[in-house]
Amino acid sequence: MLAATILDGVDPADGRAVATAIERVSGDVPADQRDTFAAKVRATAAKAAEEAGRPLRAVKVQPEAFDFTADQPEPDWIVTNLIERATVNVCSGDTGAAKSIHWQDATARIIQGEPWLNRPTTASRVLYVDEENPARVVHARLAALGITNDDRDRFRYYRRQGIRVGVEKWTRWIEEECEDFRPDLVVIDTAMAALAVDTNDNDAVVALYTSTLRPLAERFDLAVVILHHERKPGAQEKRNAGYAMMGARQWAGQADVHMSLTATGDYTETPRDDGGFDTHKEFKLAVEKGRDGHSGRPERTTVKGTKDDRYRITSLAVEWGGRIEAATAEIDTAEKVLRVFAADPDKAWTRSGAAGAAGEAKPAEPSGTFKRAWRALIDGGDIEAEGHAHRLTEQGRKRAEALGLEIA
Repeated sequence: MLAATILDGVDPADGRAVATAIERVSGDVPADQRDTFAAKVRATAAKAAEEAGRPLRAVKVQPEAFDFTADQPEPDWIVTNLIERATVNVCSGDTGAAKSIHWQDATARIIQGEPWLNRPTTASRVLYVDEENPARVVHARLAALGITNDDRDRFRYYRRQGIRVGVEKWTRWIEEECEDFRPDLVVIDTAMAALAVDTNDNDAVVALYTSTLRPLAERFDLAVVILHHERKPGAQEKRNAGYAMMGARQWAGQADVHMSLTATGDYTETPRDDGGFDTHKEFKLAVEKGRDGHSGRPERTTVKGTKDDRYRITSLAVEWGGRIEAATAEIDTAEKVLRVFAADPDKAWTRSGAAGAAGEAKPAEPSGTFKRAWRALIDGGDIEAEGHAHRLTEQGRKRAEALGLEIA
């Protein structure tokens, strides 16, 4: 293998580029000859650089050329006000937070030129690396989300191929994919499954961002979105977005945008007359961190679907439910509690039940019933007081009806 051939198209004065060229072909060189081979290529590069009048430097980088008389550059959005080109982003969530469904839906909306979660999209091509979901589930979801054969040339979906970006051969693979396909968005599902890094090691995570993920995003002018699991907080530990993700804190620290998804309601299936089911589950989407300091109010999302009498998904949608204003926090809590206890109005009102329904413990007595707790939440009454009628207040009943719930 000729050294000059290895250096074809490589700047001989750029030591980093030379090292990359050597690394790319070293696997084809017998192990006992690699050091000699690398030394020969570096010597050839040094001679070529000297002949060109530019000494070989270990690393060649260019300072940023600012022009402060020009207008500030505009953001180049893929998902307006959320996902920007040339960035690396993380979306975290616990098991059951529908991370994959939300970003499979984003894939469908982007390739079809439709808004996603009430935000315009301006891209058209998506590369999705999925090392988590089985074939049947992926096929059913994408079809139910409205993707058709006419859309196949605008997305590439790789599933359970053993992809580990960060390992040299898989980093080369994804670079070659981006060179060939030119995606606007790359989704990696999930960090644990598809990235070759010790998830607990801050230094290793930073190195993955700086040496692999950011260069990929900037070289191909695309956005990367990494889906990542959250860890369970300790019994007395308050949830903090920066620490909530599994492993190193730098998953959030190095991200340009950190989003989180949290389930705020139970998964429900309502029987249909045709033998199928309507499905429903609610979530909270929060922008925990943005490079411009933007976070904004959390937002409601709902995953709705239908299943036929053979339990196959026939339709699926992620719906945006608006921003959650701080002033409605108490009402939101009451509505979540209502959804959980509506089917059994005499179910015991307990601290654990409140925590499961609302994500936070509300003062309540284990001996109380749901109806008394609901009245206290709506009317500001005392749950412990005697004499509460065991029925919903008129305001509570109206709110239940607005939610489409039947209360006994």
